[in-house]
Amino acid sequence: MSAEANVKIVQEMYRAFLRRDVPGILVYLDDDIIWTVPGSSAVPMAGVRKRLTEVRQFFETVENMLEFRLFKPREYIAQGNRVVTLVRYEGRNKSTGREFALIPRWPGPSRMERRWRSRSTQTLRHLRILR
Repeated sequence: MSAEANVKIVQEMYRAFLRRDVPGILVYLDDDIIWTVPGSSAVPMAGVRKRLTEVRQFFETVENMLEFRLFKPREYIAQGNRVVTLVRYEGRNKSTGREFALIPRWPGPSRMERRWRSRSTQTLRHLRILR
């Protein structure tokens, strides 16, 4: 699949996320996906998830814990079967009311990259979120 086609898939997944359409995200993920979010085990969203069932649980956790005011992919960088997305987001933790925000800079210490790698012509196999 071309780099441009991979970017279009990732863009559609972000549109589905903004609609809170988890099945619309999962349809693009390979059954054997590895979904990695770095962070402490004290952070419920952090960790490695394998397979669609665990990724679905990740989105349930996000939905239950976080409220986004802004979630905007700013840039897509693609080469072959890899796509890196720079994302800006702002919101609050529903249980604590604590605000959060991340504005990516390239390069810089405060950035979030989402790295996607395609496995076949229609599914994404791996996600790694870097901070």
